[in-house]
Amino acid sequence: MREASRIACLSGAIVFGLLLSSCSDPAAEADTVAGEPGAIRGILRSGTADYFDEERSEKVYALQRKDGSLLPLQFSGRPDAMRGSDILVWGTQRADGLHVEKVKVVTEVERGGIGQQRSSLIDPPVLTPPIKAAFVSVSATYTKAMLDARITRDDFIKPVMEVSSYGRWTTEWDVYGPLMIPNDCGGSFYDNIGKNGVAAMQAAGIDTSQYSQIQFLLGSSFTSCSWGGFGLDGHTPIRTDGQRGQYNPWSYVKGDGEGVMVQEIGHNWGLAHEHFCPNSQTPWPKCPGYVEYGSPFTPMASGNNVYLNAWERIQMNFFSGCNVLTVGTSGTYDIGSISLPCDGPQVLRIKADNGETGDFQRYYYLEYRTPIGIDKTNGVLVHYSADIKKGGWTQCDWGGPDCPEDYLINPIGSTRQDALFPAGTQWTTPQGVGIKIVSLGETATFELSFPTPGDGPTCLDGEAWDCKAPVCKGSTGNVGTGGGAPSGCTPDAGTTDAGGGTTTDSGTGTGGSGGAGGSDGTGGATTGAGGTAGDESGCNCSVPGQSASRGWAALTAAAALATGARWRRRSRAKTRS
Repeated sequence: MREASRIACLSGAIVFGLLLSSCSDPAAEADTVAGEPGAIRGILRSGTADYFDEERSEKVYALQRKDGSLLPLQFSGRPDAMRGSDILVWGTQRADGLHVEKVKVVTEVERGGIGQQRSSLIDPPVLTPPIKAAFVSVSATYTKAMLDARITRDDFIKPVMEVSSYGRWTTEWDVYGPLMIPNDCGGSFYDNIGKNGVAAMQAAGIDTSQYSQIQFLLGSSFTSCSWGGFGLDGHTPIRTDGQRGQYNPWSYVKGDGEGVMVQEIGHNWGLAHEHFCPNSQTPWPKCPGYVEYGSPFTPMASGNNVYLNAWERIQMNFFSGCNVLTVGTSGTYDIGSISLPCDGPQVLRIKADNGETGDFQRYYYLEYRTPIGIDKTNGVLVHYSADIKKGGWTQCDWGGPDCPEDYLINPIGSTRQDALFPAGTQWTTPQGVGIKIVSLGETATFELSFPTPGDGPTCLDGEAWDCKAPVCKGSTGNVGTGGGAPSGCTPDAGTTDAGGGTTTDSGTGTGGSGGAGGSDGTGGATTGAGGTAGDESGCNCSVPGQSASRGWAALTAAAALATGARWRRRSRAKTRS
């Protein structure tokens, strides 16, 4: 394992005593580049300061140079580079840092292969060794007994991340303090706190080199910092080789709530806030009523006693392959709850717009959550964000503070608290896609109606969906028991099932649609006045063992009959498997 990548931000390395250099005169320390007059070369770093009481955050930037020193950077807009990239910058030096006028990317940061693993997540391998971390009080009022009690709670960082990652993201924690340090928030990325904290730990006989991450609890008496929490930003998730990517080693908090502690160390691991815009399905940072910490359903916003949301799990690479389906054809789809590890769909992704600036494609992400552990959330949540593999890293949407940005949306109301939807909820996206939550149980069943047939469902790795419904750990019903997964998409209200066979109609009555394609891929029967023959415009799944593709027709008003027939078809499919 590349241990060097585990402590990626060298300002953090300064905190741990691995480098003794500090930010000094940029004219003396600048890394010049032949053929690029006036350029300074280094790694782009960023950090997030959270002002919870003011409902705002601030992004700060610096250039990490070859010797490990940091040059503060000031941008007039969003940087034209991903954090962690090797860049050249030109600008004017002022008292608060280099005011950047031009950026040139030399080498982009490793992206980590999000979604490329296609294996089952029911029993995913854990990441070893665990991150060795320390929780350190530098507040006289936060005692050792309080530290010991805090790390045993179910809303501490360790259990929250283990549940959110289905056991993969492992950590081990020690506690120390209270230790006394100067009330000093100076330095790049406020690193005087870390340097003073590490010095106090070492003076107490603690070997700080054993820790990859340290979270310092400052307490409210640490008045030189006006924010409530700060974390250096990481920039890659679990890599395709199964190891952790680059992340940053330290964070500071003034309180001990989950929404502060998990949020700041979440920034270390590359996670950003989830925002909210009332009365909008296509939000952006300049919307009326914009809320920075916009979701009570994730600790990366305003949530407590909750786990990470689906978008954050995608970003951390906790989902693989067909856990996330991009859907563009009408039909009824089943997804498993993200509360359990599943093999098969757990998130539906539907195209939205190209954003306010029209720069790249954005999507709606539909997740289903059921109560588990500290999280009592029970229903469907909808997120709006970019494709993390195509633009989500390289474009910080609309110049906002986070990259990539994630929004909770409420398509039928105006508040974030009411953005959790029960069965029966339905709405239409601005793109004309009809969405209905048909039922919620061991799985969530969605009826989707697209105005124009699109591509067949694909998985997060870009491959075609195999039409299997989710198989989730500990499931007690038809889904997740026995051998083989039943169909995860309902083709019609008749007797056609995932294994192929007799095709019947789904179009009944005036204007009904044609039957689903049979196992040979040909069109189904036409029934109902105005009905049309089935073709390849449905789910377009490729069932293992079938030599030809299956065409599913769009559901009509017979959705209720289809729901009842689905379980019968599953039973027959499992009998044959």
